[in-house]
Amino acid sequence: MEIIKILKLHKRVLISSSFIAVFAASIFLFFVTPQYESSTTLLAGNSQLTDKARLFNPQIKDLYSSFGSGDDLDRVLSIAEMDTTLKQVITKCRLSFGVDSFPSWQSETLQKLRNKLKFKKTAKDQIIISCATYDKDLSALIVNTLVEITEASMQSIINSNYQMVAQKMDSTVSQLKNKYSILANNKPTDLSATRLNNAESETILNQIDQTTKASQEIKLAIVTLPNFIKVAEKATTATEDSWPDKPLIILIAAIAGLLFSSILVLINNPTKAA
Repeated sequence: MEIIKILKLHKRVLISSSFIAVFAASIFLFFVTPQYESSTTLLAGNSQLTDKARLFNPQIKDLYSSFGSGDDLDRVLSIAEMDTTLKQVITKCRLSFGVDSFPSWQSETLQKLRNKLKFKKTAKDQIIISCATYDKDLSALIVNTLVEITEASMQSIINSNYQMVAQKMDSTVSQLKNKYSILANNKPTDLSATRLNNAESETILNQIDQTTKASQEIKLAIVTLPNFIKVAEKATTATEDSWPDKPLIILIAAIAGLLFSSILVLINNPTKAA
């Protein structure tokens, strides 16, 4: 009760201090550069759809959902957060963030970009990627570019694997054709040897046919890969700043000024407060 009486006696000081704090906060908000945040919401595509069997077996294709699992989502997130991916974003968007020194330019810019990006995996199997910068258009550009590069990187990884398999199959077909040519030029005089030669030649022809079909299927799969990322909501230019939160800062300044002046009043009146 004694403390309340002291504060009431100095209410003008308390109110004045609160107004001064609000005024100082207003000046700060007037000169501070606002930040604008843009975000995108992503879903993972089903990685099983990359199976080449989907092209020739409709029943298998129908078994697959077009949306991926949590593992597919983690895979997308891991690619998006890689330094290699972010460096491509820096190059494509021509980012510097005021860092001009070389050779530390790229590493410092990369760290600043990481600080501006937020990656969030939700309970609904979604990824929300957001970016806050002082340029409202740049924030949206960075996020959308990051998604494009992540998708391209994942496509490139699968393409490389399929191309390697296709090259091995083509090499196998070439070897089988050479072997068949040798057998075709070989004309045994013995009847049993001739039958054996013909059977082996027939087997090689079947192998050539099967391997060629498999190679064609893989090459077709390369050019018809499904998307690994499904964009549920694309990043757009922010309509208002996301930082600073002006009402919150004004409120905090008012409370802080009130508390600070209250402490000073009580310190200057120790006997009455006791």
